[in-house]
Amino acid sequence: MRRILFVDDDPGVIKQFKRVLHSMSHEWEMEFVNSGKEALSLMSKTAFDVIASDIQMPEMNGVEATRAIRDNPDSPNQHTPIIALSANAFETDKASYFSAGMDAVLSKPFVADTLFSVLADCLYPEREKAKPTVMKSEDNKHPVQVDLTYLLELGKNNRAFVAMMLKSFRETA
Repeated sequence: MRRILFVDDDPGVIKQFKRVLHSMSHEWEMEFVNSGKEALSLMSKTAFDVIASDIQMPEMNGVEATRAIRDNPDSPNQHTPIIALSANAFETDKASYFSAGMDAVLSKPFVADTLFSVLADCLYPEREKAKPTVMKSEDNKHPVQVDLTYLLELGKNNRAFVAMMLKSFRETA
C-alpha cells in the first residue's frame, strides 16, 4: 500500500481531498495534517511515498517545509516526491517551488483528473502513460482486446486511474 501525506491548513481543501480520493483508499493510505510543523514532526518518524503540501500556511509554509525535508539527511522522506499545492502556479512561482526541491505542482482549486494524474506520476513514475487498451494473452503471443468502458466510467474518464487499475490487476492476476 502506498502512503500519501497531505498538508494544508484549509479544512475545506482537506475535505475535498478526502472526498475525491475516497475511491483509492483500498490502494493508498492517506494522512492529513494542517501545518508544515505538524508535517515535519510526522515525517521525522514516518516514511511516505509522496507528499502534497500547500504553499501558503502560517508558521511554516510549504517551501520552508520542503527545504527542511531535503536538507535533513536523516529524514526518511529526504528523496520523497513532493507536490506543491498552490493557487499561485505561474511559471515564476513554479520555478521557486522546483528550486526548493518540490517535484510537481498542482494548481488550486484542483480538478480530480489532474489530482489523480499528478499523484500517479509521482507514485508510479515507471508506468507507461495511459494507453493500455491491448493486453497479451496468457501465452504472450496473441493480443487480447480489453473493453475499458467500465473503468473509464468508474474513474470519471481519468486515464491515470485506468492505468493504475490495470497495473493493479496485472500484479494480482
